[in-house]
Amino acid sequence: MRKLLIILITSIVYSQHPTSGVVEYTIESLSSEITKNMTKSGKDTYEQKALLEIFSNEPTHFTLEFNGNEAIYKNAKNEMQSDADKKSKPKFLEIVGGGNGIFYSNSLEKSTLTQKESFGELFLISSKFLDWELTSETKKIGNYTCFKAKYISKNGNKNLIDEVWYTPEIPVQFGPTKYVGLPGLVLEVIAGKIRFTATKIQLNNQQAVIIEKPNKGTKITEEEYIKLLEKTASELGF
Repeated sequence: MRKLLIILITSIVYSQHPTSGVVEYTIESLSSEITKNMTKSGKDTYEQKALLEIFSNEPTHFTLEFNGNEAIYKNAKNEMQSDADKKSKPKFLEIVGGGNGIFYSNSLEKSTLTQKESFGELFLISSKFLDWELTSETKKIGNYTCFKAKYISKNGNKNLIDEVWYTPEIPVQFGPTKYVGLPGLVLEVIAGKIRFTATKIQLNNQQAVIIEKPNKGTKITEEEYIKLLEKTASELGF
């Protein structure tokens, strides 16, 4: 039975045209099948304990900060943990949520820039906003009326559709990871059996939100990065 999620969304000094804000997203699994299958074996090995920790269903949290036409999305742990803690093995939901990457978006340029480490090297991956299919379907999330948008994966499998809910009542084009470029703040994403939910929103708070565009790392396009991943996987025999 699907757990009933109570969403608490708070707004501080709300206006029709917010220019800055901070959003906390909670990423959770809608399925417990992986951990159920692991515990069915009855084994209590070190490897199984490590896997259970990695695939833990404990929700994880990420933050989105925006100011004008720029935004940064990142793991909430980036602000709270030491360098040693940041290097610990990330959990599955953290990886899905964005890992320790920093995701920069610019709504004027309709572009994103992702700073992330792969193969022991730091990359700056540039890409454009996705093309969205907007629908007239609506639902309430907290106090906000949201509209549904869909993105169909370009890998040939039309069954892989991400369901995204955004609200024009907060007219900024931002959201978690790649879910940007819509005519309103993204409040919920359902990607397969993973759900992103905006559980706290602070708009027009008194402290200025400073957005620092990432500038460290090898510059590469998203297409080039995907080719690099495929080449590395092939060399490793995957």
